[in-house]
Amino acid sequence: ENPSLQFEAAWALTNIASGTSEHTRFVIEAGAVPIFIQLLLSANEDVREQAAWALGNVAGDSVQCRDLVLSLNALPALL
Repeated sequence: ENPSLQFEAAWALTNIASGTSEHTRFVIEAGAVPIFIQLLLSANEDVREQAAWALGNVAGDSVQCRDLVLSLNALPALL
């Protein structure tokens, strides 16, 4: 585990996911959503916060993206 690297990678993907729907789809297809959910359980607060932002960007793209994030059980990890 490398919190600094995890934070930087999550930050980069958060920015990509905040772009167009095509950018968000790329982040999803790369398999990042389940990893973001895992990062919500990190001991590092900055990593957790960045993962939450990333999931918010993905979920905010469309109803389908929101449903994907919820179907992967992100909500309990966010709470």
